[in-house]
Amino acid sequence: MVWLEFNLGQDAGVLPGDFVGCIAGETGLPREVVGSIQIRPRFTAVEVAKDCVAQILEAVNRTRLKGRRVMAQLGRAPRRARAWPTGGSDWRAAVAAGMNAAREP
Repeated sequence: MVWLEFNLGQDAGVLPGDFVGCIAGETGLPREVVGSIQIRPRFTAVEVAKDCVAQILEAVNRTRLKGRRVMAQLGRAPRRARAWPTGGSDWRAAVAAGMNAAREP
């Protein structure tokens, strides 16, 4: 599996299914070639099958998603999101809320 970086993220209102649909629809490949999807505010990292990278890049770079032109390129595994809030007077409550949410099944 290889990571691709797309120019669209949360700010563009995209969802994981948008990327799966775009890749499968534009290339004709099965959706199983798509692995993990990490949507960040300004970009999205999508893991895809290594042997399909060239075909995916060629197809998606000439299409639109949510009315915006898609630009994708080889990327790397995204960093994990920050686990601890920075500053603020209510940081202890934020940490406790995050820990409680992680414990729920």
